[in-house]
Amino acid sequence: MVFKTRAIVLRTVKYGETSIIATLFTEQFGVLPFLVKGIRKTGKTGTKAALFQPGTSLETIIQYQHARNFQYLKEFALAAPGSEIDSDMVKKSISIFCIEILLRLLPTDAPAPELFNYAFDFMTGLKHFTGSILANAPLYFTLNCSRYMGYDVNGAYSIETPFLNITEGGFSDKPQHEPPILIDDECRMMYKVIQDLENEAATFTDLNRVMRNNLLNWIIVYLQSHTRHMGPVRSLSVLHEVLA
Repeated sequence: MVFKTRAIVLRTVKYGETSIIATLFTEQFGVLPFLVKGIRKTGKTGTKAALFQPGTSLETIIQYQHARNFQYLKEFALAAPGSEIDSDMVKKSISIFCIEILLRLLPTDAPAPELFNYAFDFMTGLKHFTGSILANAPLYFTLNCSRYMGYDVNGAYSIETPFLNITEGGFSDKPQHEPPILIDDECRMMYKVIQDLENEAATFTDLNRVMRNNLLNWIIVYLQSHTRHMGPVRSLSVLHEVLA
């Protein structure tokens, strides 16, 4: 059957002399592999091949068949003209990191519409992020992915539960003994950030670089401990280097 669906490019691999295999996060069906034939033929315009850079948001028409090895992409176009990241190193690094988080977390062929809508708006809006919103975007994105996938950080920061404990699944009266270990100010800030997520308050101006990196490291290890899909995040070290 033929469907119209928005999509985010997660990964592209060359296939044969002229084609690619593109992994797309689709609004309607979740993550699907597509064989896109002839996109790299000599004489083809570079713009069409460029649409399959990871992080690009697309409007597509697909022919979908359950359990097929590769789905068929009938039509595709840029969903938000002007949203390309181009040569901005910081925004490109954030985009690569966020796409890797999606690749690590999402199973194949399983719809996740809430997460898709959030990720689609995030990726199309990233070009316009500035200041503290840009600096804190990776933490904000990762925490929201965790929430939409059902891996909430449980509990609340309080006098009785001042520690963040990965084994306990969130805020606890028991300190964590294995790294990453967050100090009291970082635990309080993590709770503030989590509370602000529902209000889309992504600025978090109280965060400095060290605190931001520590909170991001913690939530990634948390996801690695509580999900079946999450593995090492290779883009994290580059992200830490480029973010001021």
